[in-house]
Amino acid sequence: MAKDIKIVSVSIPTKLVQELDRVCDLEFKNRSELYREALRQFLKLRRWQKLREYSTAKAAAAGADGVDLEAIIAELTV
Repeated sequence: MAKDIKIVSVSIPTKLVQELDRVCDLEFKNRSELYREALRQFLKLRRWQKLREYSTAKAAAAGADGVDLEAIIAELTV
């Protein structure tokens, strides 16, 4: 069964590639696997940051000072 994939090309500094290759050896993964994992983590962090920004703005607009938004967001995203 064929996967729905798109091949992309990126430019990465040599030193970073060397470090990546060392991690590949340690993790027993290939470059593509580590690139995908890193991208998933980046996108997850970005969504988290956007959610935090949105929630903080909404809470401030509603006058919810002193509310522990981090705890509420953590509870909702578990």
